[in-house]
Amino acid sequence: MRHSKVYFTDEELRCKKTKVVVLDPVFDLELTRLRIALAEPMIVNSCCRSRQYNEEIGGAPKSFHIYDYPAWRKLKGTAAIDIGFTKLFYRNKLARAAWQSGWRIGLSENFLHLDTGAISGCVQKTIFKYSGITDEELEKFKSVVM
Repeated sequence: MRHSKVYFTDEELRCKKTKVVVLDPVFDLELTRLRIALAEPMIVNSCCRSRQYNEEIGGAPKSFHIYDYPAWRKLKGTAAIDIGFTKLFYRNKLARAAWQSGWRIGLSENFLHLDTGAISGCVQKTIFKYSGITDEELEKFKSVVM
């Protein structure tokens, strides 16, 4: 049984191209724990991606979103989610909850990338930025989250 079904629909999590949902079991459990800790709905921008769809949209070749042929051997499916936000209070609350639980965080102008790469032992726990975010904005965000 998929733990996240309580809080997320297949439609929210599936690949936009293939309509498939394959979550890494650790990611699934940690996503559910994060949602419970946040105690608020999460607006999913992107979760599962086939390798082909990830390439089409310009995703990173080693993206934790990829469910088929993951670049990280420890993973058994998608281990990342992008959560949209419109309010900084919500963004910061989500980021603090994710950071405290061991998630890796990517800051964008209108979403947070969250992955369990550090929890799964694939990469180090970190906060990084997407294009459009300045170094100053990243440092201010880190000071709020860490």
